Amino acid sequence: MKKYLQIFILTGLLIFSFQKTLQSQWFKLPDLPDSGKVYDMYFVNANTGWVTLTNNFYTLKTTDGGLSWVTQLSGTSLKAGELQFFSDTLGVALGSNGSFVTTIIKTTNGGINWNPIFTTADIYSDIFFVSKDTGWVCGFDGMWGGVWRTNDGGNSWFRQYTAASNGLDRIFFLKNKVNGEYWGWTFKGDGLWRTTNSGVNWALINGGIGGCYGDCVDIYFRDTANGIVTRNNDCFNKTTNGGFNWINFPLNYSINSKIGIGDNNKYWLTLNNDSIIKTNNFFQTYGRQYTPAYAKIIFALDTSTVYAGLNSTNMIKTTNGGGPIIYTEIDSLNLNLPEYYKLYQNYPNPFNPVTKISYELPKDSKVSLIIYDILGKEIRRLVDNEFKQAGIYSIDFNEPSLASGVYFYRLIALDSFGKTGYNKVKSMVYIK
Repeated sequence: MKKYLQIFILTGLLIFSFQKTLQSQWFKLPDLPDSGKVYDMYFVNANTGWVTLTNNFYTLKTTDGGLSWVTQLSGTSLKAGELQFFSDTLGVALGSNGSFVTTIIKTTNGGINWNPIFTTADIYSDIFFVSKDTGWVCGFDGMWGGVWRTNDGGNSWFRQYTAASNGLDRIFFLKNKVNGEYWGWTFKGDGLWRTTNSGVNWALINGGIGGCYGDCVDIYFRDTANGIVTRNNDCFNKTTNGGFNWINFPLNYSINSKIGIGDNNKYWLTLNNDSIIKTNNFFQTYGRQYTPAYAKIIFALDTSTVYAGLNSTNMIKTTNGGGPIIYTEIDSLNLNLPEYYKLYQNYPNPFNPVTKISYELPKDSKVSLIIYDILGKEIRRLVDNEFKQAGIYSIDFNEPSLASGVYFYRLIALDSFGKTGYNKVKSMVYIK
């Protein structure tokens, strides 16, 4: 009996493994010629691309779709990290010199030669170009966070913004102008700043994205309203109103996930296991694609050709979008939506000077969130009759001019017929 049980278990494991192989249409690439973790990657077409490795930050180049690689920057003091290319010859990278001083380096011959074009004592943490000439970096000057801009391809930079924080971590811009201006977002921890005039002015539009706490790892907006953020936590966030409010989606193994962008609807998220998440509808629903190796960094050239990797032995690729999506109860965002309306107690309470108010919507609703004093006088509308999709929301309340005392906050949610679906009041205490 024991022997038959062992055969049964082994057969089941083999069938499961065979099913995963059939379902997966990712395949493993030959090992890279240098060891180290993959830090970043960028492809200009299906065959030509570059990968940076954390082992001395070597840069590797392929011209045959990842079947073979040539080592670049090896043996020099330059170290490349974040990559961005504009053609098969012209590219820039955010890196450092041998003393780990921030350096912008550039190639005009496909990576055969890289030259330092700008060096600074400021610490730049992320870089983003909308064209070969115009780009931004975010980072830290030793005291404050900041955003810097270049108009000459990275040869010179000027500061556009100083943030009251100890550094900004991630930055992203829409590549197409809106009303003649570039829109952009930058993150520090839970805080989100936005510009609608090409970086001239920035506003803190959300001081604490709730439900999914932790630093921003990757950020992407497909337009001025819809965006996603991954965190150094088992979750990610989605916004449909430009970043003012965010829906939290728990997702196991998604710590430090990176985003691959196929088009406005098709995206991939890397996981800390032998699978990758894919959505065909901007994360209204999603499912898994099993992979032959773990991957943390990802680059989608289009909806078919996608590269991913973790280290020199874990490079993988798909040429048909990764095959079918395996939907499970855990993986469907629709099944993560709240069942009931709910208004949470603010936290912290008592508070000074900021407190977070969270609420849940089981269906799309028109929402108002209003603050009152103890006499019932309206103090502030945190949300003013705004349409919200079903999900979990959090918003900060910060009103330093208030006197110490008891205050109330009310959540009103109207359904699609304009009828009140929810009306709840809670109290909170402000102590100066």
